[in-house]
Amino acid sequence: DAPNAQFDAALAFNLGKLPHPFIGVFFNVYNADPISRFQEIRPYFGVDWTIKPLNIVLGHNTYLFHEREQTNTSEVFGKLTLDDSTFFGTEHAVFSPYILGAYDYDLYNGGYFEFGVSHDFVFDDFGLTITPLARASFVTTNQLYAITPGGTDSGFQHYDIGFTASYSLNRLFSVPDRFGEWDLQGEFFYTDNIHHDLRADTQTWGGIGIGFKY
Repeated sequence: DAPNAQFDAALAFNLGKLPHPFIGVFFNVYNADPISRFQEIRPYFGVDWTIKPLNIVLGHNTYLFHEREQTNTSEVFGKLTLDDSTFFGTEHAVFSPYILGAYDYDLYNGGYFEFGVSHDFVFDDFGLTITPLARASFVTTNQLYAITPGGTDSGFQHYDIGFTASYSLNRLFSVPDRFGEWDLQGEFFYTDNIHHDLRADTQTWGGIGIGFKY
């Protein structure tokens, strides 16, 4: 329950109709951590492939916790998102339902599944996009979410409701797109547990940051 600094950088390769490979790294910094300011470093890679009306993402995450190496672990994951504009006859997706599955093959040997929906409200005149979303998760034989060692490790774990927002800084400062796309980004969520025998947070959380894409 304190401010954290988070950074995420990725490089993606557009190969046309072929799957688009990507590689990146995420890390979290918390200055008040008594053990290590760099709490989490997460290199990742994968492929992103759109076969209308589906978007498929397959990848790999490695979780590295500086000076907490006994908790390091790795997982493979896949995400399937449906572009439901095909069924609603609209120009853009309406609910964008998705399912995400991850399997920790290293430390916990367990699964994590997430289901969610969202909708983009685009205000082109202002360069603003607001996206409300809701999601819930289910875990199976995953001791990461057990409250006590050997305890309950399967069931519906948590849910989130909230929104993300993106505001174009290019539009605000009249910066041409040839210098990249700059956005002011924010998010606000409420999260709570579903199964009381599984580890989950109950809190309101959010953040604000700058996004750059070129």
